[in-house]
Amino acid sequence: TGLPYEMVSGVTDFLHQGEGAKLLSSLTKLSDCVTSNQWLVGNHLSIADLACAAQLSLLRFPDSAGSLLAGKGCQGYSNHPKLQKLFDWRDQIEASLMQFNP
Repeated sequence: TGLPYEMVSGVTDFLHQGEGAKLLSSLTKLSDCVTSNQWLVGNHLSIADLACAAQLSLLRFPDSAGSLLAGKGCQGYSNHPKLQKLFDWRDQIEASLMQFNP
């Protein structure tokens, strides 16, 4: 026997609500940061920008993920209006890297 899946899932969701709120708060602060500054650290693209942009791709897939995945992602984050500028910033970084010719 055991506990019904719905009950366990609901308890898990409830316990993780605080973590989701913290993540959304942190992402909103990042979004505000890239709205007022082009880069997270300094005056040019850095490893901080690349690391942040890479992690954002897990929350909402970029166009480079292909037509089946592009724009899809974690509900509550991928479509959150306060995070749109953050995802736009990530997409601009990706576009500039795709044009880079060493």
